[in-house]
Amino acid sequence: MEINKEHTPKEANPEENKLFCEKYKEWVDEGEGCRHKSDYCQFRKQCLIYLKEKFKDF
Repeated sequence: MEINKEHTPKEANPEENKLFCEKYKEWVDEGEGCRHKSDYCQFRKQCLIYLKEKFKDF
């Protein structure tokens, strides 16, 4: 299986978790949450960034 270099963080820090935004094709820090909450997103139902932010109390 070949690693897709386009979807790997440029400077991966093992202490920082990054999640990938499918709509904007960018890496987001796990603690930062969604950068575009008010925008329509076709990936919202399966978005790990959104779900993690929504259910962070659990």
